Amino acid sequence: MSQKLQLLQRQMLRREQEQAPPPEGHGLGTAIEKLIADEVERRVGEAVERQPPARVQRLLDQQFAKPPMPTDYRQLPPVPAIKKPMPPITSTVTRRDHRGRILWFDSVAEGGSPVWRTEVLGRDELGCIRSLRTVLLDGPPLPADDAVLRTPRKIFGNDQE
Repeated sequence: MSQKLQLLQRQMLRREQEQAPPPEGHGLGTAIEKLIADEVERRVGEAVERQPPARVQRLLDQQFAKPPMPTDYRQLPPVPAIKKPMPPITSTVTRRDHRGRILWFDSVAEGGSPVWRTEVLGRDELGCIRSLRTVLLDGPPLPADDAVLRTPRKIFGNDQE
């Protein structure tokens, strides 16, 4: 046998001999170990009985309750229907301020529905539009009024004398 193998064999024998004997059934050390084991078991039992918060439980349920992978094309969900594109806009109704700048405009598609209102939310110091908001209106658009308003509403960016 080589020297390395002999060295390993001696180390293994020494380790086997150095193992401590099992603790006896009485004494202070045994009582402390028993107290520690009982406390650990009690805390583990409490943690198992306690429910996690609803949000965590929902995430756990989603993670472990995944549907099985389909093995046949008939098990696949149906393909979602393709939405029709918006019909072309046929008319636009605008509202302007005292300087002739557009405040908002309504866009009417073919057939009169839907009606989209686009409002100007902000302009820069030169009067160029910087932000818009587009919403879907429930009712018909307001009548056309491209005339300049004589009594403008107070809107961000309106400079009064």
